[in-house]
Amino acid sequence: MAILFGILLAGFGLFMLWRSLQLRRKGLFTIGTVTRVEWRRRVPVVTVRFMTTRNKTIIFSPGGWTSLNTSPFYQVGNPVPVLYDPNNPHDAVIYTFDFMWILPLALVGIGCFFIYQGFVH
Repeated sequence: MAILFGILLAGFGLFMLWRSLQLRRKGLFTIGTVTRVEWRRRVPVVTVRFMTTRNKTIIFSPGGWTSLNTSPFYQVGNPVPVLYDPNNPHDAVIYTFDFMWILPLALVGIGCFFIYQGFVH
């Protein structure tokens, strides 16, 4: 059971890492503005607005790990770094080091630990 859990965890981490690398490779950086922070089931959900290079306004809520960060960084009106796919601007993330790199690598590491434990025991 530990091996299966480890494979799933590491696989999800590798998928997140691959997605981060793809978005980093083909994406564009801009500065967005936090337009709303609302709480849903004790988890803050951040809404961000940014302008593309084609002067199109995009509004998105990144969800996931970014929303779990309750830092004062995510206050309405604050600027945030945004990385987006120019071919699909709704495919955007708040560009933070923890979301793009630390979380995927941590999941891969924890997944490998479970795989190792499954083989040892």
